[in-house]
Formats: sequence, structure tokens, C-alpha cells
Amino acid sequence: ISASNELPAGESELSALYDRFLVRTFVDYVSDENFRELFAEPKESDTYEKLTKDDLSSISKYADKVVMPEHIVDVLQAIWSKHKTEFKEDNREILSDRRLKKVIKFLRFSAATNGRSEVDLSDV
Repeated sequence: ISASNELPAGESELSALYDRFLVRTFVDYVSDENFRELFAEPKESDTYEKLTKDDLSSISKYADKVVMPEHIVDVLQAIWSKHKTEFKEDNREILSDRRLKKVIKFLRFSAATNGRSEVDLSDV
């Protein structure tokens, strides 16, 4: 998990680092409607059960066995190909082999944590 005020636009030396962050969320500044919430007393947050290292290890082992069906591979290949075509002029939007491997692992984790032994379109 990381945070930054700017993206590595046009800085090739940072592109390999940026490529390692598979899930990226852009957060805008606080809107006028939500400004006052910054001054409010902190709310009691929900309590979530934390995952242990053993939990993560078990999920990882299960995810490694999750099957990637051929039709899902076809869908991913189509997405990858279309992206390369659409962004061929934009060096900031390169999809590396490293990124594809992370996507495959992410999809398998999604299926595993949803109790499935096979990746489906909902994971994609």
C-alpha cells in the first residue's frame, strides 16, 4: 500500500515501480459537501476480524490451485490486446508481463476468497 501526490508521468525510471501497484485508487480532495466532516468527532468504526499470516498462507495455497479456464484466458487476451492498441501512444499506460502475472494471481485470489476453484467473469 502506498500513497503519492503525483504519478510518474514521463519518468521511465519510475515506471517499473509504478507497474508493481496492481490496484490503484485515485482519491480527490474533500468536496465542499464533506468539508465539515473533517472536523467531526471520529466515528466508532466497525470491527473486522484481522487475517493472520496463517490465514494468508492458506488462501495463497488454495489460490495456487485455482483453475484459469480457457474462455477467461481469451477474455484477458482480448482486454490486453485492446488496451495495447488504445494506449500505444501513451507510455504511462504500458501493460507489462509482470503486471499480467500479478493480474492472474489477483484473479485466482478473488476466486479463492469467494470459495470457488475456478476463475469466472465476476473475478475479471
